[in-house]
Amino acid sequence: MSQPFEEGRTADPGTLTRALPGAPLAYLEGALANPTLSAEHLLLCLRNPAAAAPFIARLCRNATWLKSYDVKAAIVLHPRTPRAAAMNLVAFLWWRDLARVSDRAALAPSLRRTAERLLAIRVQELALGERIALARIAG
Repeated sequence: MSQPFEEGRTADPGTLTRALPGAPLAYLEGALANPTLSAEHLLLCLRNPAAAAPFIARLCRNATWLKSYDVKAAIVLHPRTPRAAAMNLVAFLWWRDLARVSDRAALAPSLRRTAERLLAIRVQELALGERIALARIAG
């Protein structure tokens, strides 16, 4: 295995927090094998410009990592997420994140349309204050 992979796999939580935002892909892959990896670390991985589609697809295959709502939302909102993975997770998003998905031009048009449809269905369930907030932020 490569040196960055081993560093990511054996790093302590504090080192992971500092290294993940700018680490190379090999370090990110190693971090996924690290037993101290948390949801906060996964969010840092998703903010890293080196996170490519195969890496994100690997994240989506682990049900334990998808338990966190923030991780699901970050995966759907990531422009490199494979479309099938994003389409599977978009139904779990709350109305504010659905609005963000529908407004983000970098995402696939089919994903944005799905978010708009879900939002149109859910708008009837929203409280008045949430509808007002949605009207202010939605396109």
